[in-house]
Amino acid sequence: MKRTYKFFWIILIALIPLLPSSGWNFSIDVSDVGFNMNQYRFCFTDMDSTYLPLFLTNILGGCLLKVFGILHIPAYIGMETAWAAVCFYLCFLSYRLYVRYREDALILPALAFAMVLAKCNFHFFIYNTAVAFMALTGLYFLIRAVNDKKSGMLFFASAFFMLAAFCKISSILQFAVFIVLFYDFYRKKDVAYFVRQVLWCVVGVLSSFASGLFLMYKTCGIGTYFQMVADMFFYAGNSNDGHTIGNMVVINFKGTVRGILLLAVLYGIYLIAKKVKSLALFIGYGMIAMAVLLLAGAVFGADQIAGLSVLYRVLGDYLNAVAVIKAMLYVCIVLILKDKEASEEFKTLAFASGMLAVLMPIGSNVGITHLCNEAFFVLPYIAICIGDRMKKAKRQTEETVETEHKLPDVRNTGRLLTVICAIWCVGLTVSQSFYMTKAYLKDQEPKQQFTLDELRGIRYDTDIVQPMEEVVNFIKSYGSESDKMVTCGAIPILHYLTGRAPYITGCGGWIETDYITAEEIEQQLEESVSSGSEQEAMPLVVFNKTALDEQSEKTNVVLIFVKENFYQQVFANGEYEVYAKDKKVIELFEWFCQNIIWLVMLCCVGFVAVLNLLYRSKVAYVWTEDVSIERTSITALVLAVLIFVVFLIAGSKIQKIDEKILFIVFTVIYIIAGIYWIANVSTELRMDAYSAHNGSVLMRQHDFSFLNPGQDIYLNEHQLSFVTYEYLIGFISTDVRFLYAVNLLQIIGINFVIWKLTDRCFGQNHKTNLYVILFSFLFLPQFFFLAFAYGIIPGLFFILLAFLFLDKSLESGNWKHMILCVIFVMLAVILKGNNIIGSITIAILCFLRILKEKKWRLILLAVLVMVVSVLPGKAFHAWYNKETGGVLCGGKPKILWIAMGTEPYYNNAAGWYNGCSDWLFSEAGYDPEKATELGKAKIRDNIYIFRHNPDTAYEFFSEKLESMWCDPMYESLWSGPLPDAGAENKTEFFNELYSGKSIEPQIALAMKGFVIMLFVLATIFVADRRNRKYDCNYIFYFLQADFFCI
Repeated sequence: MKRTYKFFWIILIALIPLLPSSGWNFSIDVSDVGFNMNQYRFCFTDMDSTYLPLFLTNILGGCLLKVFGILHIPAYIGMETAWAAVCFYLCFLSYRLYVRYREDALILPALAFAMVLAKCNFHFFIYNTAVAFMALTGLYFLIRAVNDKKSGMLFFASAFFMLAAFCKISSILQFAVFIVLFYDFYRKKDVAYFVRQVLWCVVGVLSSFASGLFLMYKTCGIGTYFQMVADMFFYAGNSNDGHTIGNMVVINFKGTVRGILLLAVLYGIYLIAKKVKSLALFIGYGMIAMAVLLLAGAVFGADQIAGLSVLYRVLGDYLNAVAVIKAMLYVCIVLILKDKEASEEFKTLAFASGMLAVLMPIGSNVGITHLCNEAFFVLPYIAICIGDRMKKAKRQTEETVETEHKLPDVRNTGRLLTVICAIWCVGLTVSQSFYMTKAYLKDQEPKQQFTLDELRGIRYDTDIVQPMEEVVNFIKSYGSESDKMVTCGAIPILHYLTGRAPYITGCGGWIETDYITAEEIEQQLEESVSSGSEQEAMPLVVFNKTALDEQSEKTNVVLIFVKENFYQQVFANGEYEVYAKDKKVIELFEWFCQNIIWLVMLCCVGFVAVLNLLYRSKVAYVWTEDVSIERTSITALVLAVLIFVVFLIAGSKIQKIDEKILFIVFTVIYIIAGIYWIANVSTELRMDAYSAHNGSVLMRQHDFSFLNPGQDIYLNEHQLSFVTYEYLIGFISTDVRFLYAVNLLQIIGINFVIWKLTDRCFGQNHKTNLYVILFSFLFLPQFFFLAFAYGIIPGLFFILLAFLFLDKSLESGNWKHMILCVIFVMLAVILKGNNIIGSITIAILCFLRILKEKKWRLILLAVLVMVVSVLPGKAFHAWYNKETGGVLCGGKPKILWIAMGTEPYYNNAAGWYNGCSDWLFSEAGYDPEKATELGKAKIRDNIYIFRHNPDTAYEFFSEKLESMWCDPMYESLWSGPLPDAGAENKTEFFNELYSGKSIEPQIALAMKGFVIMLFVLATIFVADRRNRKYDCNYIFYFLQADFFCI
């Protein structure tokens, strides 16, 4: 009989999870299931789209999904099977534990009821299941460790509880169950044993924690995980939904109070029956009649009648099966702990199980309205406790009853109340577990089988199946699998069905949850607009009818995004609408512009690299620009390879160096070398540098004779801005050495800005930043320009600052960054007119960004940089013209420079300065209009010569390019104090250096190898289309173009 009894309950336990066979057979849950299935599907490919506080659950689910795919098992059937397997495992674990410490016939019936409770909850492998598997396994080892005095088992107990926390981070609260160790210590008073227990727990936690960190490192990243966990706890303290820790505590408390009140009422009825024995029969049958009437009323719709509906709702709150069980959970723990007949092992088992049941609904996110997996450990001790109390009551009754003819006795009343309560709990729970089945049977709508592979075998309402299949099939065929998607209307399952990962991160595609706020959604959508990555296209957006009819704050955010960014409706049916970015005109034009820029830059950089591989130009250290061209030596080519190899090998060694330390070290070296340089080189200036400095000195004496007709500044009026710059600096010092010192500081500033631009472009790549710092400081021609008191260095410094703040402005939209960008553009153009190319560059970059963002501030920025590039020059002309009595003519027209640069017959080098522009301007009587006409005529003559003499044209332009871009020193020393021009440096070293002697040839050779390496690597970088993912590449492309022109 005993074996038959066990066999009956075991068969019943095995059948419960299978009846009904699957909730999915009767409905399709588009929210909860979709939320979890999305995370399982994308956790290995796009971890950012998942909700990381469920980190380990997502990985376990992802592994299960892969296994089901290999076995060709429908995912929903596989996940229900995994849930059932976990339930059977927990049932087995609980049974083994209870029979070990307290054999009782009520254990199996209690486990059967626990299986019913689990069934009426969400019977699908989600985070509740994963948490229960880990936590209850940990509980098993914890109880075994305490009761069997096997402290080593605490290692496994603490490790599994830590894994439960990784399955759902709020499950970390379940560690409070280890208070049972203090209860054990209170009983045993063994300090050494308690210390061993604590150490085993610490080792277990650390081992599990280390394993979790390793998984994070390989998947989402440790920092990302803990940041989202921190956000989750912030959310948990501010949310108003039932998922928060605080709200679950309140719900738990309310449900327990309701259950205790119900038990108190039942106990009061029992006491009345015991006191007034004549009423016992009436009370018993009256309770049965009331229950029947209430159930009948609910069946026939009485719960919908005004007035009665309130009664039914109140009774529903108090006659709640789970509330009763929760109340009994506390009551039974107290009774067991007070029971002197109960063993200490059973007390430990009941106490630990009850503690975990109190904590687990909080940790596993289900609250009081469900009692599922933890019931496997709780219901057996409740059943045993009730059984023990009934046995004791029976014995007491038999001892006190004196006459047998009195009916009914209190014993029968107590039994009746217990049976009624048990039937109520079981019946209500069974009814709840079949709610999907009942809804399916009552539904008279036409049904249809899903044809989607992910949902095969499911029949559901045709008006739901058809629209869902239509939208899923469309999205699968639209775009590419790498596209991401935003869904509105609690339909995250569309991500799983279509294979389109959620664009909004951290919520598993379910944006309606409080895991993410409307502000965060708006921010992430804005990032899709500003992203320049080709790999990160703007997301598809899907609305269902509910989202559009009942618009929420989050739905409105998405709708505004769709309208502002000119999304087009690409699909619609009765239930769903799909929107996508219109790529037909604007994005094709943007793509065309970007590719043209890329192609032109590749040709320019590649061409200069080839020129440097083949040729080397050299400017003789004499007064005139005497240029010679020769083939690049084998030594320079070998040196270029050696430099590359050295830097390649050093790359693995320098990564441990701090970027700031490296920059500071080079800065100190530059300052020391610069001070020595400034102290010993001549302050004798010449050509344009002399004219500008002389003008600033005369202006301090209110002498404007440097602007008389024929003077250098008069002819080259664009130099007035640099004259003004030197005039302002003169308030500090008019010494040329001070100009050199300012140049030195700006050279260091140039290297700093290039470092910061690189850092922003390449995502704070430490190794790249180190290389850039090294290359910037090792490029010696820039350092040599400190002795050239002209606008090249200050202009370059300010235009680089303008590009840095442009990038910051494009990223942040901050007005301060935009204003600073405009100011630095203005300063750069004032100091060196060629920097107007930089302002045009910024305008073009703004135009390209407008194609994506369509923000009026970008238009304003483009207009402002062009305005400040033109107005200061006109303002300088107007002021100086007023001061000189109107003698200024505006300087040489720009077209004269073109005429000079295309002069076929030359003395020094093709396209270099030869005085042609000066004599044309003089011939025109310094009349800009006449000079312009002479310039045009000269250009026509030059073109005529080139057209009729192709050899001359080829020789001219090839020599022009070779002489311009193949000089490794870039005239940096030639521009300084040349002894041949009368400069007297203080040391023989500088006299020889500026004469092309001493170590100048060795420096030039080293720089040739260095420059060859830089241009070849730059060509490879631009040619590799994978590097186009860096949004600010175009800034670097245009910067290179600026350097070419400057």
